[in-house]
Amino acid sequence: NSMKIYAHVLGKSVKENIYISYLSLIDADTKSSKFYSQEAALLNNILNKTLQKIIEDMKFTNIQINAKQYTLTNTYKTKSQLIQILSTPGMFFMEKIQSVRNKLKISPEIDAVCLGEYREFRTYFEIYINWIQFHHNTYAVEKLLIDKKDLFGKESNIPQQKVFDLLIERFATTVINLFVKSCPDMTIMLNSPDQLKTLIDQSIIHIMEKLLENKPPSDPIYVSNISFSNTSSSLIHSLYKTEMDVELNKAVENGIAMVQRKYNMIKYNEAGHILVNSKENAQRIF
Repeated sequence: NSMKIYAHVLGKSVKENIYISYLSLIDADTKSSKFYSQEAALLNNILNKTLQKIIEDMKFTNIQINAKQYTLTNTYKTKSQLIQILSTPGMFFMEKIQSVRNKLKISPEIDAVCLGEYREFRTYFEIYINWIQFHHNTYAVEKLLIDKKDLFGKESNIPQQKVFDLLIERFATTVINLFVKSCPDMTIMLNSPDQLKTLIDQSIIHIMEKLLENKPPSDPIYVSNISFSNTSSSLIHSLYKTEMDVELNKAVENGIAMVQRKYNMIKYNEAGHILVNSKENAQRIF
């Protein structure tokens, strides 16, 4: 079901291949990939594995990363051209994407491009993940801060593989956010309520199971839910204002109820462990 949604917003049928071009991290200042530090090389490897993990976890068997003939050349020239176009002031998104298509002679078969930039400081990395989606001619970017001491688990004594897994989860959330941001019309989900519920249920179960990995089995997990808010509306953070808000919240509550039936240590909106469901609290969190 979730594959149908993602294929639809990319302008494809569920049986067609979806081609994503991933370009390795580039230094945001030098526009080069030649002089990776040990930490930068590790981050690049983690981001690459993140895309593969999303595909495997969500069973997107027809999404292909860097498929032959359907990818961009992974050179500093290509990457610096992309960044230069995307950061050009005074251009609409559509103009920028058309310029990317024309100047880089992008195959019409390529559906999206994922490109990471980084700035390395003494104690941390500043990472910008850029996502271009050609079906809608849209572009989105997310920024992350990664502390260097977290990369190798030296301070926390966390096993190296666990560190990798946590970073992959963080990158995966960012990439999925970018996908949603780049799709101006996600109402396809609401036109098919069953697909919407399935997608949200799967997401909530996945998140809860990740929480359970780090908790002793006897410890309760308290979940407090604040209703969906439309941050793009003039009625910012107003709760339950539209049919879309109501449907989204029903789906979330249903997903949490499903998880509770499976794991009885999860406590939902319990007295003493609950935030007031108000637009003021939503505003503070946002």
